[in-house]
Amino acid sequence: MLFEGKVIASVFCENEDLSGASFDGSTIYEVTFDHCNLLKCTFRGALIKKIKFIQCGEGASFDDEPLVDENSEVTIVRTDGAGHEVYLGAEITKVAKEFGGRSVPRVKPPKDIPKQAIAIIFSSLFKADKHRLDYPEKHKIENRLRAWLSNFSLDQSQVRDLLQAFSRGLGDLKDQGWICLNPNRPRTFVPCADRRSEIGQIMRIGKVDAHLAALAKVVNVLQEACDKIVT
Repeated sequence: MLFEGKVIASVFCENEDLSGASFDGSTIYEVTFDHCNLLKCTFRGALIKKIKFIQCGEGASFDDEPLVDENSEVTIVRTDGAGHEVYLGAEITKVAKEFGGRSVPRVKPPKDIPKQAIAIIFSSLFKADKHRLDYPEKHKIENRLRAWLSNFSLDQSQVRDLLQAFSRGLGDLKDQGWICLNPNRPRTFVPCADRRSEIGQIMRIGKVDAHLAALAKVVNVLQEACDKIVT
């Protein structure tokens, strides 16, 4: 099956043997590979717009730095019950390495994981350019957090427990006026207008730092929960 140089959109592939197929030079948008064999499948020079891999295993070949744009999004599901991981923009490079069978080392979770998690929650409100709003629902924010947690040496139960703690933290951020429900899109979240500048600063730093006093209560509650999960 050859898909080279084509626009491939709104396609759902389930239990397909696509081993050796070439998507080189194609544009891929709203494509799902569900339990497909992608061994030696190539995506060289392909523009990845929006793609989902559900338990497809390793063996596909991507560029060292896949071709993406400011709207690119890759979702992966590794195993049954593992949940979705959502990667944007440059983060897609990590996924491409894994699908190619290259080792991506996991590191020990940082001691200030709550401060970084809050920055991830805030960045989840935006597209990859960190300027345009993405209007995510709660589950997408959780999927972005799950993708971030995949960088660390955590077992599945720890990931589950951390996500539950972060979900409570999301509620606290909403209660304290940092994140608001979008009145125009039910169930979606946006930065509260009077906090958008501060949220932008936190995203650029990558963690809560100068704004610790304003977020101390949220951070402290999260830190206590995380310390019980990650020892």
